[in-house]
Amino acid sequence: MKLDAFILAQTSYSRRDVLDLITSGRVVLNGNPAKSMVKDIKIGIDIVKIDGMKLGEDVRYFYYKFNKPTNVLSTLDDPQGRKTLRDFMGGLPASMKPVGRLDRDTSGLMIFTNDGHFSNELMHPSRHTSKLYRVTLDKRLTKADFSRILSGVMLEDGPAKGDSLVPISDFSWDLEIHEGRNRLIRRLFEVLGYEVTKLKRLAIGDVQLGTLAVGKFSKLTQRELRTLKGPVKPSKKMKTQK
Repeated sequence: MKLDAFILAQTSYSRRDVLDLITSGRVVLNGNPAKSMVKDIKIGIDIVKIDGMKLGEDVRYFYYKFNKPTNVLSTLDDPQGRKTLRDFMGGLPASMKPVGRLDRDTSGLMIFTNDGHFSNELMHPSRHTSKLYRVTLDKRLTKADFSRILSGVMLEDGPAKGDSLVPISDFSWDLEIHEGRNRLIRRLFEVLGYEVTKLKRLAIGDVQLGTLAVGKFSKLTQRELRTLKGPVKPSKKMKTQK
């Protein structure tokens, strides 16, 4: 097991925090300052200490899904005292962290875990993990703009497009997309002259938000976890309608 994964599984540190701890000499491995966060260690044999405190020898991984409310920051702490994810994490292991983020004004599905390797794998662009969003606009989408969303538009940080777009009502659409750039969906519609008035993530890969109540957690089932950990699969295109 890698040293950083071992620390992430048992503490509330981020991966960046672990790098800083190692760089400053605060992580000690078998009596010597650790030199690399990706060094292989043997659980139960190697001794890891942070600031003199020995980490446990048992590593248990937890995986949850969460229905994020709007007006909540996708961080664990905020110096301005605004509501964060930590306000909803009572009873969860202290080492749990969100996988990726949602905008403050975006609600819906998030994944939480203390498995740093899994988190990094799931977020890596090479996996092309699809996400499904319910997008509500301030006006009806024209047929021309429907086509542009699927063919692609140019944003300030490069081209972007949806993988599929299905109408739900006159102003609401289900958009599948696999990219994760900052505020990408809002910017994608904004460049075409629309305002996203409501945005909710319904699915990550094959894991659905379902009936999970707002502000609540639920353990991922073994089937859900297998779909997220499994090999990369081509995105299942939903049937588009004009």
